[in-house]
Amino acid sequence: MMKRFCLIFCLFFCMMSVFSQTRILSLQECLDLALNQSNDLQIKREEVKMAEYKKAQAKTAYLPKVNAELSYLRMSNKIYLLPDDKFLPVGTKMTDGSFGFRQDQIYNGWTMVDGNPVPLDADGNPFNPKTNPEKIQWKDYTTIPRDELSIDVRNTFIGALSLMQPIYTGGKIRETNKMAKIGIDIAKQQESLEQSEVLYQTESAYWMVISVSNKVKTAADYKTLLEQLAKNVTELSNEGMATRADILKVRVKLNEVDMNLTKAQNGLSLAKMQLCQYIGLPVNTDVLLSDEISQKDSGFVSDENIGLDRAMENRSELKSLRKLIDLSESKEKIAFADYLPEIGLTANYLYSNPDLFNGFEKKFSGSWNVGVVMKIPILHWGEQKQKIRAAKSERHINEVKLDDAKEKIELQFRQAAYKIEETKKRLIAAENNLDQADENLRYAQLSFDEGLVAVTDVLDAQAAWYAAYSEKEDALIGLRIDNLYLKKVTGLLTIKN
Repeated sequence: MMKRFCLIFCLFFCMMSVFSQTRILSLQECLDLALNQSNDLQIKREEVKMAEYKKAQAKTAYLPKVNAELSYLRMSNKIYLLPDDKFLPVGTKMTDGSFGFRQDQIYNGWTMVDGNPVPLDADGNPFNPKTNPEKIQWKDYTTIPRDELSIDVRNTFIGALSLMQPIYTGGKIRETNKMAKIGIDIAKQQESLEQSEVLYQTESAYWMVISVSNKVKTAADYKTLLEQLAKNVTELSNEGMATRADILKVRVKLNEVDMNLTKAQNGLSLAKMQLCQYIGLPVNTDVLLSDEISQKDSGFVSDENIGLDRAMENRSELKSLRKLIDLSESKEKIAFADYLPEIGLTANYLYSNPDLFNGFEKKFSGSWNVGVVMKIPILHWGEQKQKIRAAKSERHINEVKLDDAKEKIELQFRQAAYKIEETKKRLIAAENNLDQADENLRYAQLSFDEGLVAVTDVLDAQAAWYAAYSEKEDALIGLRIDNLYLKKVTGLLTIKN
């Protein structure tokens, strides 16, 4: 009794050790892992964030833009307002406020014309000093030195603070914000599409592992049947009730099944490797799926409420194309806005050295100004018209793509629905075949035990049972995967909570 207890304890310890090294995963855990590690899905998530950042950026167009500029300019020369020194005559301010002269301030001679004194030029001819001032011979001059009228801008410092507030842009800012919001919607639909693909690939890989695991179990059960038959035939042969040929037939079939079992085990390892790749685990990770342990029937009843209308409503591709059409319409409006004037409020403060407003004095000073700026397009050689035409063409392309996508999605839905109906009929036929195979195997084994049938009859019955059982398992998993594909086609394959 003690030895039996120790043996059971050792077996339990060994089993616990094996399970501690094996990672047991449920379907939901596999899906969660796949969603967390998918590089393509991470890219889509970042694209959603990028679209949200662009939307926040577009909102700033409503607000005033404030800029500050600082500059320093080094020039090699001063600025001279005169090319050389200038000599100006010294005259008199007349009673009417104009510049004139007295007779003692010029060398010209004088004569009387119509009772008025008129100066004479160098040739002795009278002239009008207002129309011919160059003939005046001045006695006294004053000098304007060239250096006194120079501006030293060799070291110039300029600082500017400017503000620009858009008032009217023809609707460009509004449509740009609308386009940014549409960009977020499109990015989210692309993320949803990628999520659907990840979920479909992962769950398909999961059930493929279950399918191959069931094949391994079925092959192992078949091998057990053959081993028991081999044992019985050997005993009958020892008693002279079976021939050496019967033993060889069983052994040949046993070798064949053993080879199939090895292939199934290798296939199971490869299927698990593929699943590990999808969920981000090392491919050599030893995983055990919960549905492998539960031994429950893996059958699945499809959702009868899934219809084509839901596919047209839920598919991310169609939602994205509808948003692209909206995007093209906004581009049309923005292109049309190029025909309209743009109005903005501007305010500036300029700070400089030299002082631009006080004789370029060498000190810092500032000045502010405010104003309204209007930009009116006049001639752009049809640029706006071509932009509008291009936007209309883009919208038409997206409308054609939408119609084409609807047709393809309808075809996918019909194919998926037909495939499910076929698999259902295949499952019913497989269940009927398995019931018949179970009965035939039971009858063959009883008849063999009674000596009424040959070994080949039992082998045939076992092979038929094995084929029927495998076909039922394939149909069960196939129905689940077919329904999974139908949910993907209708856009219902989303993150499970």
